[in-house]
Amino acid sequence: MNKNPEQSNPRKNPEHSARIRQPANFADDLWLAERARTDISREVAQQIASLIAPSRRSALARFAHGEPLKNADLRAEYLEILDAPDLPAEVHDWIHWLGSHLIHAENPQPQRKDRTLPVPRLDQILWRTWLFHDQDETRQGAQGYVRGTASPEEIAAVEQQIRDLVTSYGDPFLAFLSMNDVDALAPNLEETFNDFFEGTYESREDLLYAMTELQEVEEAIRGFQDRIGGEAVYIDYDEIWERLQDAYTIVPMRGSFYVFTK
Repeated sequence: MNKNPEQSNPRKNPEHSARIRQPANFADDLWLAERARTDISREVAQQIASLIAPSRRSALARFAHGEPLKNADLRAEYLEILDAPDLPAEVHDWIHWLGSHLIHAENPQPQRKDRTLPVPRLDQILWRTWLFHDQDETRQGAQGYVRGTASPEEIAAVEQQIRDLVTSYGDPFLAFLSMNDVDALAPNLEETFNDFFEGTYESREDLLYAMTELQEVEEAIRGFQDRIGGEAVYIDYDEIWERLQDAYTIVPMRGSFYVFTK
């Protein structure tokens, strides 16, 4: 068997690499993940990385050998492989599995719009990353979500636009970017923000009174209690808050609440 990593690179000889080096349980693990619509294990992700690593010193190879690298460290390599015009379908699927696993491992609530598909697709998954960094100590920059296939160049291309929008709209826009169903690279980002932003509230109480008829209900209850004497009705404020969260996306940030329609 030829151990030269350059000759076993899937981009150069993918069929040889897959047939010779693929672990015995590899196909079974992928089949189970496809059937259950679940994520693959870290072990399988490392196996994929070992199969597609462009060289022994690459980030993918280091990840395959247990180095705790993150998606940001690996995606430039696997996206370059994914873009190869002659990439076999099998290797194409492996890369989507690997990238999906890395994103799910980092993002507590990643949005995946392809649950009906057996193999995840990176262009249907949003990954949280830094959109820009600031030197200003009062602001650390902006984080947001981008498509799993977005290249570093695509992200860099919108940096100034994002900076300008944050300058124009402030914290409400940062809250908008933090929502895990907002694609920061969408061409209509500012328009979408203006369409969905409902307002800023300094406290949960302010939000409850502004977004519901709670004040009128409380006044009616007080009038009723005055007539009968004593307290006969109790308002479950937590229940009202939960219903609001069902109807709106409420983003708590820096001591305020930012409300968006769903």
